[in-house]
Amino acid sequence: MSKNEILIEMLVNKALQGDMRAINILLPYILQMEQAERELAQKVAALSQNDKEILSMYASRIKK
Repeated sequence: MSKNEILIEMLVNKALQGDMRAINILLPYILQMEQAERELAQKVAALSQNDKEILSMYASRIKK
């Protein structure tokens, strides 16, 4: 586990216990991640069927 992952885990645990400082630190990151996920979903939805097939073939090659 990386130092960043450990730090985030500690902050999440504190936030779950009601630590407002931890919540205030985590909230901007959570909102940023949600925005990034929405943008990625929009980009994926905009791909043509041909693009999706190419990416699928590439992903299956990587997994081998």
